[in-house]
Amino acid sequence: MCLLRISPEHNDMPANSEIDPLDLPVHGAAGIARVLNLIDDGGKPDLRRAFYILEKGYVDADKWGRSWVSTPRRLLKPRNDRSAA
Repeated sequence: MCLLRISPEHNDMPANSEIDPLDLPVHGAAGIARVLNLIDDGGKPDLRRAFYILEKGYVDADKWGRSWVSTPRRLLKPRNDRSAA
């Protein structure tokens, strides 16, 4: 496996300190449940509710293989279209 290093002067991406935390990726249903405050009585992420809203398309997230990924900004944005419902 070869990793390519790009010098800072040739990189168009902002430095980590410039990236808004709302734009950092959240991976997995547990992480998405934490962002959406889907917590059960024991203080753990409620995976059943998280998978339900992900599979029904109630939040803006992508499925990569068997894993879900999104950003807090996309998850917390109100959905205007209800075509997935």
